[in-house]
Amino acid sequence: MIQPGSLKVEIDFLQNILFPAHTLAYHNVWGVDFSAAVMDIKEICAEKIRAISDRVRYHDFYNIYLLLEKYQLDPNEIVSYVKQKETPRPITKAGVQTNRKVIATEKEQEMGQIYYSELVEDSQIESLIQNLPCDNITAVQIFMAAISDKQMVKFGALYNAYL
Repeated sequence: MIQPGSLKVEIDFLQNILFPAHTLAYHNVWGVDFSAAVMDIKEICAEKIRAISDRVRYHDFYNIYLLLEKYQLDPNEIVSYVKQKETPRPITKAGVQTNRKVIATEKEQEMGQIYYSELVEDSQIESLIQNLPCDNITAVQIFMAAISDKQMVKFGALYNAYL
């Protein structure tokens, strides 16, 4: 569990990163100041859309809602970035809605682990899901967006060979 005033660090060498990192100053409660390289906010939102499709955690829905609201990001633009990332399974609105229903029972427990909190009504998250333009992002679409034209020709020939 992450404690207030702490910093969670994740290192991933496998994911396709679209934007360069930003360096931000971090000040903790013990007076230790340092800088950290962090993902671009648009990239974080794209990752959160993948997260609300792939896993069942209330904080993912909560986070994406607050990020889109605070930074006034365009959901269509963010979904265009999702389409450039790798994903093992299709992202569908139905899948996101199913995950949302499952997390409804875990909301209270997870809210106790969110230290920066702002009240977000269930209806606000439902509205976010309804307005997300991710009706059906397939793994193939995402895969093809991430490869070069030369690789696309090879993939196309291989794909056609199995039809």
